[in-house]
Amino acid sequence: MSTETALWKIIENLPHTLKIELLHYAEYLSTKSSTLPQIEDVTVLESDTEETANWQSFSLKNLNQCYVEDEPEYAIESIKEYNPNYERK
Repeated sequence: MSTETALWKIIENLPHTLKIELLHYAEYLSTKSSTLPQIEDVTVLESDTEETANWQSFSLKNLNQCYVEDEPEYAIESIKEYNPNYERK
């Protein structure tokens, strides 16, 4: 998939306000690009690759090593500052 195709797929699904923000950022990058080295070809890899699956598996395995089986459950009272956007179910 080309870079342009990948960008268009993302842009299609953005809300109008984010498209405006993206336009401003693109204008900034365009202005800044005169000082950057030019890259001729970039390949965007599909997300359904064996390499992606391997990295996800590796990440999950190493994340799980950060926790032990008898990890304590922390009481709600141990929270010093509550997140007002969080709803307990």
